Amino acid sequence: LSVRRAAIEYNVPRSTLHDRVSGRVVPGAVSGAPGKYLTDDEEEEVVRFLIGCAEVGCAKSVREVRGLVGAIVARKHGLVEFVVSNGWWDRFRARHPQLTLRTGESLAYRRWVAINREVIDHYYDLLEETVRQNRFGER
Repeated sequence: LSVRRAAIEYNVPRSTLHDRVSGRVVPGAVSGAPGKYLTDDEEEEVVRFLIGCAEVGCAKSVREVRGLVGAIVARKHGLVEFVVSNGWWDRFRARHPQLTLRTGESLAYRRWVAINREVIDHYYDLLEETVRQNRFGER
């Protein structure tokens, strides 16, 4: 019996049967809400990583987070690649409200702000104080 014929006879979408016959959907899988890609511990580790990156000024974009999680899931299940959906990101953020999205400042603006007399004077005052306190240069 062909997949096409079985789909007609049993009133099942042909794509569903094809996915099951081809092995794209594992035996015993049931339809419904998508499962979590990561365990709770793995999610907490990802959250800590993302917060740490943001604290040092290297925040990650949604695309980067999805790529990271995709790589984790692929490695965990021995896959070459795994694509994480936008819906996953929405559910992940709902589970972890401490994560927020921000628009970064352009580097040119940061440079412009940093190049003013007060900022530079303050930097050298701190440097001079640090050198004096730690006795750098003394032998």
